[in-house]
Parts: sequence; structure tokens; C-alpha cells
Amino acid sequence: MMISTYRSSAALGLLMVIGGGTAVAQSEQPKVRSVIFSTIKPDRIGDYLSATRDFTEAVKKAGSERSYSTWLSLSGPREYALVRYHTKWSELDSLPAAEPALKGIAGQLSALNARINATIESSRRVMYVLEHDLSLPLSDAPPQPIAQVLRTWVRPDQLEAYRALVKS
Repeated sequence: MMISTYRSSAALGLLMVIGGGTAVAQSEQPKVRSVIFSTIKPDRIGDYLSATRDFTEAVKKAGSERSYSTWLSLSGPREYALVRYHTKWSELDSLPAAEPALKGIAGQLSALNARINATIESSRRVMYVLEHDLSLPLSDAPPQPIAQVLRTWVRPDQLEAYRALVKS
């Protein structure tokens, strides 16, 4: 089992924010963090950055209420991480275009997604269940430009001892 504190992202070492979605405060604390790690084709990085900026601008302009952030690894392999928080598991099943504010631009978002996907060499998705009683509260302040990440694997028979240690 993996315990993930609220502000950690995944095993990326140091990360830097390169873009972001809408900055809307969530009324409920998120329960799940979804991180999509993408390795971009070396000759397509400019296309990737352009397409993701266009996607973010379109979503903001349409008035989306969902937020996300995009991070770039500064250590290890060059990876981009798309981080989203979800209050319900069912949010993972819905596409961004299913959001009422985005229905009018669904075709545009589909084309932008195709542009983004054409630049991706490989990707993987990691899901985290957030442990709020082991985490610092989410602030409404914008994310800092750099985050250090610690990932801890705990043996199942040591889980309660680890939780007690973190709480103390």
C-alpha cells in the first residue's frame, strides 16, 4: 500500500510548474489524486508545449470549474506530469468535454487532445488515495514553482506503525 501525503506528487525528484488549469477552490477536500506522467518525443517538445497552452487557454476561456497543474521533472528522465484532484471516483470516468461549461468547445478540445497525443512517446497514470489525517491542509494560495517529492512504500504489516509515526 502506498501512503501519499497531500502535497507530494510522485517520484519525480524536483518538479517545476509549467502551466495550469483553472484556479477554482474546491468545496470538498479531494479524495484522489491522478497523475499522468508523459515522456514527449524529443523533436516534438515545442509542439507539446504549444498544444497544452492552447488547451489550457480554451478551458479557461470556456469557464471550466476543474483545476489541474502540469509539472516538469528537473531530475531523472525528462517527464511532464499532469496532476488532477478528484472528490469522487466517478470524476475519473468523465472526459473534460463532458463538463457543462465545455460542451460548446468539445470539438476544439478533441482536436487539441489529438495534437497533444501526437507528441507523446509514452505515458503512465498513477492514482493516489489521499490520507487527509496525515497531511497538511490544502491552502488557497497558488502552488509554489518548485516541489520536492518524497515517495514512501510501507509494508502492509507496518502500515499502522507508519501512520502513528507520521501523526506524531
